Amino acid sequence: MMKKLALVLIWSLSIFIPTLSEAQTSAPQLGNYSDEQIHLQLSESIVGVGESIWFQANITNTDSIAALSRVVYLELFNQQQVAVVQGTYQASFGIALGELALPDSLGGGWYQLRAYTQYMRNGHSHNFFTQPILVVNSDLNNPSPEAQFERSVFSLHPEGGNWRANQENTVVVLVSGTANYSDTSRVEVITAIDSTVVNRTPITNELNTFTFTPQADSSYLARLVTSDTSYVSLPKAQLDNYTLQVSLEGQNLKIAGTNSSSGESYFTIRSNTQLLYNQPINSGNFSLTVPTSNLRGLIELAILDNRDEVSVQRLFYIDYQENHVSINLSGETASPREEISVSLTNKTDLGDASLSLTVRKVHLASHPLSVAALAHFGLSRLTLPSGVSSSQALSWINQWLVTQTSPWPSWSNILSREPSASTFVKEDEMLLITGRVQIPQSFDEEDQVVLSIPGDDPYFEYSEVTSDGEFAIPVSRVYGLQQSILQYKSATGDQPERLQWEVDDTFAPPLVSKFAPAYSVADDQWQQLVSGYQLRKQIQQSYYSIEEDTTVAPKAQRQFRFYGAPNVRVNPDDYISLPSFEEICRELLPGVRLIKRKGKYDFDVFDPGSRSFLPNEPTLFLDGVPIQEKDYIINFPPSEISFIETVNRRTYYGNVRLDGVVAVYTKQEKAYEEALSGKAHFTTLPYYTKSAPFSTPDSLAASVPDFRTLLYWKPKINLDTDSVSTFSFTTADELGIYEVIVWGLTKQGKVVYERAVFEVQPVRVP
Repeated sequence: MMKKLALVLIWSLSIFIPTLSEAQTSAPQLGNYSDEQIHLQLSESIVGVGESIWFQANITNTDSIAALSRVVYLELFNQQQVAVVQGTYQASFGIALGELALPDSLGGGWYQLRAYTQYMRNGHSHNFFTQPILVVNSDLNNPSPEAQFERSVFSLHPEGGNWRANQENTVVVLVSGTANYSDTSRVEVITAIDSTVVNRTPITNELNTFTFTPQADSSYLARLVTSDTSYVSLPKAQLDNYTLQVSLEGQNLKIAGTNSSSGESYFTIRSNTQLLYNQPINSGNFSLTVPTSNLRGLIELAILDNRDEVSVQRLFYIDYQENHVSINLSGETASPREEISVSLTNKTDLGDASLSLTVRKVHLASHPLSVAALAHFGLSRLTLPSGVSSSQALSWINQWLVTQTSPWPSWSNILSREPSASTFVKEDEMLLITGRVQIPQSFDEEDQVVLSIPGDDPYFEYSEVTSDGEFAIPVSRVYGLQQSILQYKSATGDQPERLQWEVDDTFAPPLVSKFAPAYSVADDQWQQLVSGYQLRKQIQQSYYSIEEDTTVAPKAQRQFRFYGAPNVRVNPDDYISLPSFEEICRELLPGVRLIKRKGKYDFDVFDPGSRSFLPNEPTLFLDGVPIQEKDYIINFPPSEISFIETVNRRTYYGNVRLDGVVAVYTKQEKAYEEALSGKAHFTTLPYYTKSAPFSTPDSLAASVPDFRTLLYWKPKINLDTDSVSTFSFTTADELGIYEVIVWGLTKQGKVVYERAVFEVQPVRVP
């Protein structure tokens, strides 16, 4: 079993674990693919509609940096697994920077952001980077997260997930709804028959722990006593249940448990991308000691029985102890509109680490840490609930993790996963548009599929067609969602009567299961968020007149088209009105002539360099789209033509030869649609997302409100050892606690995370 288990689990070996078993260390990697991973550093995870999330994406693998993918895909999913925002970004040397803008139409609530490369699609989609995002919309109905996920007011979770009869169970109580705690608030375990109280534990916040020994022949209820009283039924404890208890003692994990399987089972430890430890265990009670020297961040501990099924599992968090960077602020408090300086000192040899710096408001005064954050960041200083000190943070996190399920692929999915039907290649230079075209006859080896993006700054690319009709067209320099046109170009020039197109989805299919919320937001905190956004919007509307900008900035014309610099560019409106395109050629386009032969017109282009007409007809473009219908251009009304460009020489674009070019650009800009009706495939493809760099207002009048909650964002920070780098920013009018976060990855895959806080206070008036 474990050879198969190791085969599919060794996705990435960024950290070598010397305690691996012989089966693991000798196991080949999954498939023939190197292990590419992606990690995102986000400017914020609580954001309002109409705002943006800035990010820095780091791509890593076990190969050379030159072999990394150079295209990053981002998607924001709602609870119905619909991608509401998508973006495609260029990466250079393993780093992509960008902005994901949220539309105003999003409803409030939890969303999931995920990032991946096409090459990562060869593996499991759960290996994509994911992080929950909380979106606030003050105009649309914002459902309460409690109602949205239908959570109970409170729930009881035994460590490991199973109730063991006649044995002491460590139990965590999770209070997920609004509760008015008092000195008499408590959780009680009572017998189902006569309501005898067998355990009573005072509670002070949303997480509480107690121990309880259930009897095999008894049934129990639990009740939460606050201002109201609520009940839940407890599953009946079993004598043959598995148990798993974990504690951190010094530099070792102490594991104790019960294995109820009659055959051999395995105790395993894994992270998101690695199988870190496995050990066969016999039936009955067992205990293990595992050094933590190579265990960092979020891990999952589990017992797999002899049928490869998970008997019990739980999550555990081991803190990152390295203090790589020190953060020094010019002050612990500040006033609105005050400049703050942040000095960063590299205390260790980070090498060429990829870091980012963000300064943002702490929106929620009290919240648990998200599983996604635990998976990707070593967070040692947290915003904790009232009553929990920073020294209790690690213990509190691991109590909370008892109530959570693993965010990673289930063992059943891992062990049964079939190889991917498609093979996704690395996009080394640009993104790829792939698909298939079907025709009644067989393909010639010189047949092509051409891609064109219309407009007065057109784009043109092509691909050779395989014997199966497959094509892969590389695209660069194109931004945004644009209408694209695919045409089949036969080497013989004959156009087949029937064409069928299949264009692959650039993005990955959605996740199979619903994602869990990052953490619970109490109703009052949620309402505070929404009310804050509503108040800011009302104030801003009273200061700013919101008028729709009807002016259209003139489009910048490129000096050189894909077909080269034109010899002639003519605007017919600059001359006297001419009755036909034939007259335009004769009067305004030197070197281009129309000759009527056997009732049909042919174009001829004269090449001044060779002093002769080119042997083949020129390529005709209509609003940037190649067309073969000469009659459509010849009969086009001259009054509807914006300008014409001609190339009077032979040019090459790759192995496409152009014997001259006649490019007509019309005033309606979509004249090609009628010319290509039924002869091309029209589609909208997502190209590179153009991101504006993060910026702050240079200055605002004192009377104009400034409600920024993201004060500063700086990606691609490199810190030299023992040197000090200083950054500055200006606070806004928003009062409250702000956090300064430095995070990133070293080249060895180690997480760098440091955090400091300051408070923006109102100006004191004497």
